[in-house]
Amino acid sequence: MRLKYLWLHWYPSLRGWVAFARAYPRSACSLLVRRVHFTVTRKDPKPWTDPFGFEITRALSLVSYWSIFIERDLDHPLWRHALPMADRPFVIDVGANVGIFTHYIHTLNPGARILAIEPQETMVDRIKEYAIRNQPDIECVAAACSSQEGTRELHLNQDGDTTASLEPVYIVPHGRSRPVSCRRLDQIVTDQDVFLLKIDAEGHDIEVLKGAKLMLKRTRYVLLELHDPSDLPIAKEILGEDWRHVRLGPIDFLFISGSEEVGETNEAVHPARSSTGEAPDRAGHRSSPGLSSSFGHPG
Repeated sequence: MRLKYLWLHWYPSLRGWVAFARAYPRSACSLLVRRVHFTVTRKDPKPWTDPFGFEITRALSLVSYWSIFIERDLDHPLWRHALPMADRPFVIDVGANVGIFTHYIHTLNPGARILAIEPQETMVDRIKEYAIRNQPDIECVAAACSSQEGTRELHLNQDGDTTASLEPVYIVPHGRSRPVSCRRLDQIVTDQDVFLLKIDAEGHDIEVLKGAKLMLKRTRYVLLELHDPSDLPIAKEILGEDWRHVRLGPIDFLFISGSEEVGETNEAVHPARSSTGEAPDRAGHRSSPGLSSSFGHPG
């Protein structure tokens, strides 16, 4: 069990940090100091700004940033290689929180059109400030996504809580709640083709899918977090038999539309890596990890 934990966390952390450090040594060292500090003290780090201008001020954001940019938990060669080469791809970030995945998409393809959906208004304000500062094509919707529209209680412990959920009992006890607007994705996105839909709704992910049945017909990739193993067959039923899936980690899945070639296996491929550990550039060639092709383009 200990070896499995080390393989799942420390190995990708080490490998990802080394690649990050080759490209941005000073930023990587500052990031590592803050990550170690949080691991030891469990306290918020000193503010840190990444090489692309994104500011991290809280421990929850630090952990999310590390997961996405360093461990690259949501990467898979299919969407990760196609995104930088796509012409103004449309990406939807459901449960955007402070906007780290939105930021990641922007670094991979500065021309991407991004719809960030988040019910916590303070987090929406952060994303809007980021959009103004960096001038990416980002639209924000201050709402939660579900299978039905209306008003529901969002359960959370503090502003910016990454475990905030529409589900009353989910992972950790929540100390308070607030009413939020709920909308269906089919009502928000009526005609655009979607390159990538990422859903992180903290236990409400299946309900989000149910509210997107029409939009899913125009969607190429879906990144989905499923904490309950019994939700996987439900997700497969909603998406339909034309979709295939790849497990990216213990709870993270990539679903691929029927028009996309997956290959002969559904086995997970670790974030944008070959067996040699090299990262592909925009043309699909292999380059040393840590080059700009691996981490996007500053500014």
